[in-house]
Amino acid sequence: MHVAFRVDASTTIGTGHFMRCFTLANQLLKQDTVITFICRHWLPAMVDMLEQIGISFKPLPPASSSNISDANIYAAWLGTSQLLDAEDTITALLGAKVDWLIIDHYALDHTWESKLRPYADKIMVIDDIANRKHDCNLLLDQNYYHGEANPYVNLVIPECRILLGPKYALLRSEFGQFRAQTKKRDYQIHRVLIFFGGIDEHDYTSKAIEAISAIKNQTFTVDVIIGDQHPHKDYIIHTCQQWSYRCHVQTNKMAELIAQADIGIGAGGSAIWERCALGLPTITFPIADNQKNLTRNAANAGMIYAPSLGESMVETIRTHFMALYDNPSLLRFISINSMKLVDGLGVTRVVMEIMS
Repeated sequence: MHVAFRVDASTTIGTGHFMRCFTLANQLLKQDTVITFICRHWLPAMVDMLEQIGISFKPLPPASSSNISDANIYAAWLGTSQLLDAEDTITALLGAKVDWLIIDHYALDHTWESKLRPYADKIMVIDDIANRKHDCNLLLDQNYYHGEANPYVNLVIPECRILLGPKYALLRSEFGQFRAQTKKRDYQIHRVLIFFGGIDEHDYTSKAIEAISAIKNQTFTVDVIIGDQHPHKDYIIHTCQQWSYRCHVQTNKMAELIAQADIGIGAGGSAIWERCALGLPTITFPIADNQKNLTRNAANAGMIYAPSLGESMVETIRTHFMALYDNPSLLRFISINSMKLVDGLGVTRVVMEIMS
């Protein structure tokens, strides 16, 4: 079976879309599948990850913003028009037909998908903002929608199968492994984990470090995770050294670090499901518009702690960290509740849907 992914990553887009596609692709490899990633925007570390597990990478031509004419608010992420991107993708496929074409891109919709119909037996879309129509056979949205109507009912073709909710969260296999191995927490804070995504364009990581380092008489250790492309990498590494915090750059031990922590501070987005699967109570901030609904719904379900952002993010983090520090009952509630709703087996369920 041949599966092609169309996904991008950059300092603006972030790395979350790529990582969830990579997770799905890695699991599909176990099904004797040939996989190709097609990207117009990418980061060097992405190509290394693909090559290490034998996935083919095909870059599209450089972006040409003069061709953008789409009204979609995320159109600029594509760097060209949907029709031109579709033509470039067809060229990258050498005109051959794939069994599955999987798209994870806010700038692509039914216009692009319909153009690729002759080149794919089936099309799958990974989305989480439900703001445009799709021409696909399978749609995955791993966000939590408690008590809400299916937001895609009028956005997909009638025969489309919709997978909705964190039951289908695309988490790497190690999250399931550490979930089984994780020691029971005592809901006291011994170890803090800070992670605001692989890029963190606006450097919320430094604000979190500033907030935590201002706390006197610290009895906890701190782990800080950043991507290799973080715009303030050197500064963060230096600051962590100054405070004796551990800084992990482009780590492959995310699940292990989450399992060892007692509280997290980080962004919304797909990282929420990683922390929930391992029961890590996290002070969570939506750092992009597309993360706001997800963060609000997850907080309402008791899966995360998402305070309103005051005038100072540093002060907001410090205040709410101390509130949780003295509230083991709330930490326990969030931890247990999040693990009930995210079991870490989502990628297996999605692969079963694709293979069937």
